[in-house]
Amino acid sequence: MGLGTIDTVSSIALAMVPPGNVARSISEIRKSIWKEYGEPSARAYFDYPVLAWLGSPLDGAYLAGISSRLDLPFELSGLGLTGADAFLCFSEDGAGARARVREGMPLATDASEFAPGPFPADVGCFCARFGGGAAPSSLVGIEVPPVRAKTYLLAQIELRWVRDPSLASSWATLSSARCGKTRAGA
Repeated sequence: MGLGTIDTVSSIALAMVPPGNVARSISEIRKSIWKEYGEPSARAYFDYPVLAWLGSPLDGAYLAGISSRLDLPFELSGLGLTGADAFLCFSEDGAGARARVREGMPLATDASEFAPGPFPADVGCFCARFGGGAAPSSLVGIEVPPVRAKTYLLAQIELRWVRDPSLASSWATLSSARCGKTRAGA
């Protein structure tokens, strides 16, 4: 790689963005993994669960329409492992609703304008990727209480990241729409 050049990848996450107090709880869980295991990937990306990696951005009106009809609670049921990746996992109760959200969407492929992201979608909130291909056995037994929110934003987040060990990344919200139940009169 030439001096001063970075080969970045652009991905668009369709993510569930919880209120600040819930996002802070997720961030604290990820931070504790970083402190305990020293995995830099635990601090590399945003603290939101990804429903899908999109191949192109969605129209704002389309996103608002999905959000207005979406009956999917924000619920992460606990810590789980997918290969070398640790996630705060989605509840299995919402699998059907999550699949319906993705129907007809332009999902990312290696040939699409925007690439699939650096971790799998539809698992939950990414916490860390462990070197050596497997998470430490001590991580499996960690009890994490369920993380829930009554309302959240369904957001398109552009993530720019690099594939090298530096794990450099930046992200910006392209558009969002409110989901979930709000208090009457609020």
